[in-house]
Amino acid sequence: MAAGPYCSLCGGCLRDATSPGVQNSCWTTFVRSVRGPNVVNGDRRSSITGVGRIIGNMVVVPEDDQPDLADEGAANINAPVPRIRALNGRIRTFHCHEACWQLLLLQIAGIIQHPPDPFKTGALLFNIFYSTPWGRDDDLIPESNYHGAISMRRSEEGCRLLNADPGKPFPPMDVSTFNLREHGIFVASNSRVTPSGPLSHTDPFYKLPDEIIHATLVYLPSEDLCSARLASRRLGILGAAGTLPQSFWASRFASSHEMGCLYDAIIPTRATQGWFRSYFYCKWNLRRVAGADALRNRRRIWRCLSDLSAILGRLLNSRRGNRVDMRTLSWNQSFTQRVSSPELPRRSIRENPEQRIQLGVRLWNEHNMFFRGEGGDSRVQIEFSSIVLPSAEYISGYRVSAQHSDDRPSHVQKAGVIAASTMPSVVLDPGDKISYVDVYISTSGIHCLKFFIAKPDGEIRIHSVGKPRRRNGIIAIKRLTPESTVVGFKFGFNMYKAVAIQLIENTKQNLEVSPVALWNPTLPPDGNQHLTALPIPTPHERAMFPVNLYMPFGGADGSRLSSLRGITAFVHGTAGIYGLRFTYSTGEPVMYGNREFMEPDGGLVSCVEQTLLVDGQKGERVVQFAPGGKLGRQNLVENIVARTNFNHHYVFGPFDGSEIKCDEVLPSEQSAIFAVVASVSAPDWKFQSLQSQNFRAPCSSRPYRSASGTSSLQNAGPASALAPWMNQEEGSCFTTASLEWARRIRISGGADGRCRLRSHISGLWIEYYNGQRDVIIGQWIKEIAYVSLKPNERIVDVTIWSTMDIKLPFPMQELGKISGIEFGFTGRDRFKLRQMSPEMGDQTCVRYLATPFEDITSITWAFNSRMDDVQVRLKPNQLLAQKTLAFGHAEKKPRPVDLSDGQSRSYFEYGGSRIEIDFMRSRELSMRYHFPRNTYFFKDERRLTRIEISPDADDNIAGLAFHYGDHRVVKQGTCNDRSVSLHLDHEKNEKISLLMVYEEAGRKKGLEFRSNLGQTIRIVPENKHFHSLTIFSLDPAAEAPNIPSFPSFKPRLDKVIINEFPVVGGNQEPIESCVGIWTVSQHTRDELGLEFDDIGPIFISRNN
Repeated sequence: MAAGPYCSLCGGCLRDATSPGVQNSCWTTFVRSVRGPNVVNGDRRSSITGVGRIIGNMVVVPEDDQPDLADEGAANINAPVPRIRALNGRIRTFHCHEACWQLLLLQIAGIIQHPPDPFKTGALLFNIFYSTPWGRDDDLIPESNYHGAISMRRSEEGCRLLNADPGKPFPPMDVSTFNLREHGIFVASNSRVTPSGPLSHTDPFYKLPDEIIHATLVYLPSEDLCSARLASRRLGILGAAGTLPQSFWASRFASSHEMGCLYDAIIPTRATQGWFRSYFYCKWNLRRVAGADALRNRRRIWRCLSDLSAILGRLLNSRRGNRVDMRTLSWNQSFTQRVSSPELPRRSIRENPEQRIQLGVRLWNEHNMFFRGEGGDSRVQIEFSSIVLPSAEYISGYRVSAQHSDDRPSHVQKAGVIAASTMPSVVLDPGDKISYVDVYISTSGIHCLKFFIAKPDGEIRIHSVGKPRRRNGIIAIKRLTPESTVVGFKFGFNMYKAVAIQLIENTKQNLEVSPVALWNPTLPPDGNQHLTALPIPTPHERAMFPVNLYMPFGGADGSRLSSLRGITAFVHGTAGIYGLRFTYSTGEPVMYGNREFMEPDGGLVSCVEQTLLVDGQKGERVVQFAPGGKLGRQNLVENIVARTNFNHHYVFGPFDGSEIKCDEVLPSEQSAIFAVVASVSAPDWKFQSLQSQNFRAPCSSRPYRSASGTSSLQNAGPASALAPWMNQEEGSCFTTASLEWARRIRISGGADGRCRLRSHISGLWIEYYNGQRDVIIGQWIKEIAYVSLKPNERIVDVTIWSTMDIKLPFPMQELGKISGIEFGFTGRDRFKLRQMSPEMGDQTCVRYLATPFEDITSITWAFNSRMDDVQVRLKPNQLLAQKTLAFGHAEKKPRPVDLSDGQSRSYFEYGGSRIEIDFMRSRELSMRYHFPRNTYFFKDERRLTRIEISPDADDNIAGLAFHYGDHRVVKQGTCNDRSVSLHLDHEKNEKISLLMVYEEAGRKKGLEFRSNLGQTIRIVPENKHFHSLTIFSLDPAAEAPNIPSFPSFKPRLDKVIINEFPVVGGNQEPIESCVGIWTVSQHTRDELGLEFDDIGPIFISRNN
């Protein structure tokens, strides 16, 4: 993890030039400082310094009027450096890379069409930095979050990417020699997107010259080119990649297009195809897994600077409104309702440890805008200017002009940053009144204003300026409703945008200003007799910028309830619930809240996604949606309990498998929930309270067949017993679904910007034949594949592949995210899906097999933001009936437990009593990734015909296989040409009677089988000293085993353990017969050899 300081422009690391391993010429060691006013000396100017270095714990830079610090001067810290000033805590400073500063100037030059003044730019940059939110250790947290840099600098790999030199984005290569076909790039002169058919004279582009069409396409973004080609046959031909001129490909490297980050970095050759090849060369480098870190870092820095360059370009190239003193209100005017963004504190965050992240703005000045005089007979035009950034859009200024009926000269008021282009306007004719104003505001400023103007005839006209658009966080709505006539507004501005607004009303009395009630994303409707009263949550007393999330998922009149298909919650295991998404069978899904949460240092992490399926078309309605059990924290919704009128129950959020106690009791007559409202507040926006709004009339209820354990592990056992490691660092979500009577299994993959990436498998959507409701386990993000089953098909084999990138406290526990899944079915081919990526590293797999006595019954998917854990469970079939499979072993020690339903399998010490292993379950389950269990039965669907054992070069066991009459093979390891086999003669009733296991240093190194007819196969390393030989009797009719004789070899043994067939009586198990053997082997990723940890017989045991 990298320690500060960090670059205020890109969020990357600033490194000490004298640190070991840091080259003196490294780009991260060249820094500038944006210096604020020195209030001690009375200096009120801010500026940008020259280029300097970090020497030890001090940033050493020259004054702004001095030349840059020479390399040799900074390299030797003992050499005197003239006129160097070390900036200290009394002068507020922000540091940045010299390379980032030059890229910023390059971007600004492309906006204002001339090189910017660096001193004026630096002074403005300080004010922008000073108004930027900050987090722990006073590090800046811009709205862009530095495009992942805050999270990347926590790891060594992330720091390596941040330190890649953006000034050298390409590996050494001549672009002119770049062969497109060799790198998998095929460019046709006429691609498939071209509309078919002959050229038509009605084509609007038919008569235009090629040069004009190509000159027009230069201004089109690359992602819109394909859509434009579909509009016209001629445009489709001229817009093909092979026919576009070099001027088009050169325009891709302009600062406003996709390769703008290379605006000044790439110099194409003078060959005819220079820009064309350069474009595809850059695209190919950005697609590569490795070798393009510098190019990716340059693109990230370029994106980080986009907001700043847009702001500075507007400030440097725009007219600012007059800075006038606030006009005094007349005797009958007063300020009334107001809404504003939160203001940043003036002191360091270290003085307020309870608030780890500070969001907000700094109010620089305020202006009173008046548009109604004493007579009120003028026509008023209010023009608003906006500033459009890659991350958001804000109101930046206004201009008011009055046009009198007698043609008197108009008086113009203006304030803020005024754009030179045409501005949207609001016109007030004589007699018009402002009914109310909707203000779209966030912690960063005002994004949009919507005026509702009442005409003299009663008509309401709506004028909207700005757009409610923002990359991160929440935009709230505040409705300012006047009590009398509105005559003006009071606007507050920071450097470049509006951050506050207040009504000025024409009233003689002092009106009580109502408390600010912020809503998002819509305002709740007025009272409706068909709905219950809307409960308004009470925000936490220390909440900053509290917002009520109003979520009318039923639509304006409840019409959308019939098309409701699912509810998805965005959850973090320890932080809480951050958002809800409602999916409909018709139309796009609606998202409320956020799908990311902000960590204490400002980094963004994607939440996990839990989905409840609702069948609105069949009349299913949500009748309960309330906070669930408290897990130890107040003022936080940690989980949500949802119930429907079809008796479907679901828990959103983490829990430990214990009973969830709901805050509200379901009435006998249940009414459908129409909307829910949650209270959130900056900076993390997690749900702090939750209330629901119902229809007054009850809805009909009826039972609905539900798959067992669809919502939690309550039907499958406590979560603390099944997956305790999932709750060690972060609470986890648990979902379970039946695998019986499955009709179709849909598979979801991840996506960019989500909790699981494209290289992962995130969850399953299972549909059923027998009327059971559909179930989603894991996270449903994007469907990538599916497999269909016939009515009588059963799943008999499930294999799960997982990455091993998460290291837990115990070395045996290496988990990660799911990368592959495979299903085996009865009587058909297998289905397999692997998501392969070079970045995944080592992977492991766990295979679950149905046995002759057990069927695969359900699958459980536990997940949190860091890892997944998928477990498949078994249940006894009709052959086992009321009996149990008893797994016997010679010594009482912990072994991995098979994930049965607790009724089909048990352990017992060989010849002794049953072992109660519940207290060992946590440890045993956590070992299964390294010690998978395998079962080999003497009779599967067909009878066992042959046992095969294969040795490796040292005569250790390399593979074990059981062959059956239908050519089915159950094996582990690798079989080779040195294998030995035992063929069973079923006509003579031949069967296995003895199992002999040779143990060396805790590992089973040798294995021997003997039949009741005397046949023997053996794989035992020669010339080795064995700790013990364990002999298991598998046939109650056979003679009691004795110490064997070894005519062919003489193993050295310390002891021999003889285990006779268990006898019924006393406290021993009532054993009927031996049906197979089980093995536990250490997992080997290459599967070239086996190391058995334990081997034992499998018996049929009668339950007492």
